[in-house]
Formats: sequence, structure tokens, C-alpha cells
Amino acid sequence: IAYGKKRNVAVLSRHHRRVLKNRPLIIGQSRNGPGYTNSPGTHYILRDSSVGRKQNKKQKKQNNCFKNPDIELDEPTVYIHKIRFNKCLRLTPLRTKANSLPMTLSHTYTKIRYSGSRLFLILATFFIIDAASAQSQAFEVDVEVNYRQISSSSGLEHLGELEGLIEDYLVNNTWTEDRFQEHERIRLKIVVNLNSAEGTKISATIMTALERPIYNTMQVTSLFVISDNSWEFDFRQNRSLIQDSYQYDDIASLLDFYAYMALGFDADSFSELGGQDYFNQARDVVETAQSAGGVGWASSGGTRKNRHYLVNNFLNPGYEDLRRAIYQYHRHGLDKFTTSTEEARDNALEAFQKIRDSQRQTSDSYPFDLLFSTKYREFTAFFRDATQDQRLQAYNLLLEMDRSHLTEYDKLQ
Repeated sequence: IAYGKKRNVAVLSRHHRRVLKNRPLIIGQSRNGPGYTNSPGTHYILRDSSVGRKQNKKQKKQNNCFKNPDIELDEPTVYIHKIRFNKCLRLTPLRTKANSLPMTLSHTYTKIRYSGSRLFLILATFFIIDAASAQSQAFEVDVEVNYRQISSSSGLEHLGELEGLIEDYLVNNTWTEDRFQEHERIRLKIVVNLNSAEGTKISATIMTALERPIYNTMQVTSLFVISDNSWEFDFRQNRSLIQDSYQYDDIASLLDFYAYMALGFDADSFSELGGQDYFNQARDVVETAQSAGGVGWASSGGTRKNRHYLVNNFLNPGYEDLRRAIYQYHRHGLDKFTTSTEEARDNALEAFQKIRDSQRQTSDSYPFDLLFSTKYREFTAFFRDATQDQRLQAYNLLLEMDRSHLTEYDKLQ
């Protein structure tokens, strides 16, 4: 522990951050307001609750812990006893831009003794669950790697590390300033099929499936399922990944791209055009990869079903009606289905009309192919028990927009 020179200040050293799940802890008090560090994460300040408030003997006898009037009463707190002065010091999370939700903290007994101008912490047993750290986790990730096509004699036994490497990278890095409760996290299912290996050079196909929860239910809905067969990367033993948006990496950059696309799709489903910033970040990844000559990132190559066109289509103003329809269908259709079923179906029909209009006005079918290949069964189930008029409207719209799943849509007749 590193001790500050100011009164009642102690800062947990970087070496011991793992105790707090890699989040720094600042304990102390300043007459000019709480201090802060440039370290990422959530910062805490240990405030002397008696400062700025006159206490009488009766209050001190009844309770040594006093609420600081400058702290909101609805914020969670932890009281740590200061043995020598028989006071309680209040541990209060500092608000940051990235931390707009309450946090839950828990601890066991901690001894504090004061000597001169320094505060020494003797940690007998101290356990803090930093919920802000948990809330910063945007994804729940399930990774599966298929090695069947790679010869067991290829000397690439260390490919078994790839699954954990992908999961750790997506879960442990910070992707957004938004905070997610556990039930709100974006669910990513990633399946990697390793196709061939030449030395340490690997050719693979990656499938990314994205789900988001449906409001007021225990169910989830698939947003998109994207298959990408143009992934080539170098994989050596003990490979590590570093998140750096300014540098191209044949594994990290691909994960960056699909993480930002997933955040964009998720945000679009909760607010109108809400994923714009994430799609811009995904496009930045594409441009960095193109500048580095990465495989699978070019706009050319004989197909428009690639990363370049995927993100640029969703940033194209011509597809804004499609994105608005995605929002309307999810937020005012699926999320309202259990509370107002008829209204939810009417809203979904309006969303279908927007999708049809967008389809008529644009030339690239890739975004629509992704939508219908992911949603066609759900669209049918959504209207299966609807009124005859609603079923007929849904059938006619779906028939016009998506001729590849007619057998499924016939169930609405």
C-alpha cells in the first residue's frame, strides 16, 4: 500500500489492484474536494463523516457514524471504523461519466490505526465486490473453436489457447461507457471453424450470433447472425492480445470489429439510430486494417458480403429506415408484447412497412439478407396467433420482402 502525505489519505498500489478486480481504490479526504487518478475504472474516497458537521455528545454516544450532508443518502456506503479516534469513515464511490448507476459494495472487518499525519491500513480481512467493474462488462461470451480440419500432427496443439484468448479479450476489455446490469448484457455466441494451417498461419471461418433480452420476460431475441469466411491470422504459443484501436492485429482487430458491430446492433434496438457511434468505431477498425493490408478487410474481392460493406451499409443514410424499423420492431413490438399484444403487433407491421420502403430505395441486399435469415422464424411466430387481418398483412409484407423463406411464411395463411 502506498501512503499519501495528506491527512487521512492512502492509495492502493497498482500491484494490489487484483484485490479489487483491477480497479484502483483511493481512500482519503481533501478540503478542495475528492481527488482522482488518471487510472481507468471507478475511484473511491474515504471521507471523514464528521467533517463539516457539528456533533453533540449525545449523537457521538448513540452512533459514531454520521452521514456527511454533502453525500446523497440513496448512495450505497461502507463504514470503516477508525479505532483510535472512535470515528467511522465513510467509503463512497466517486461518480464518473462512465458510472451513472448505483454500486453495491460489501466488506468484512478492517482495522485502521492513525500515526502522525499518515493513515495506516492493516487489512485483517477485506473483500470488496466492485459492482461498477461488473457493470462495465458489456458481453456474455460463449466461444467454441472447431479443430477437426486441422491435422493432429501439425504441431499446433497450442491452438487450444484460442478459445480462452477470445473470451478473455471480449469480456475483460472496456468497449463502452454504458453500464450493463447482469441481465442486460449482450450475449455473443462465437463459433470458429479452423479450415487450414500452414506453419503458424491459420485460415478460419467465424460465425457471430448476437442476442439481446426481451423486456419483461426471461427470453432473448437474436439480432443478427453473421458468418465470415475470410479470416486469416498468425497464432503462436502464448499469444497475447492488446486492445489498441490505432494498431492492426489480425485477431484483436477482428474481435474489435464484431464487438462494435454488436454494440451498434444492440443500441439500435433500444433507441432510434442509437448505434451510430459504435458503427463509426467499427468503420475505424476497418480503415485501420485496410491501411495495414489485412486479409478480409478490402472493399473489393468479388462479393459485397464482407466487413467493409457491412458497416458502411449501416452508416449509409439510405438504410436509416431499416435501422428505425429495427428499433420499432424490438422496442415497440417485442418489448411490449406481454403487456399490450395487439399494439405490439400493429407496431411490428409498421416496422415491416419501413423495411419494405428501405428495401425499395437501396441496392445492396446484404443487410436485409442478414435480417431475414436471422428473424424469419421469429417474424412468423410473432403473428401466428394474431387476428386474421394482422396475419394477412404480415404475410403479404414478408412475402414481398423475403422470397427465400416462403414455406415458413405460409404458416400465416
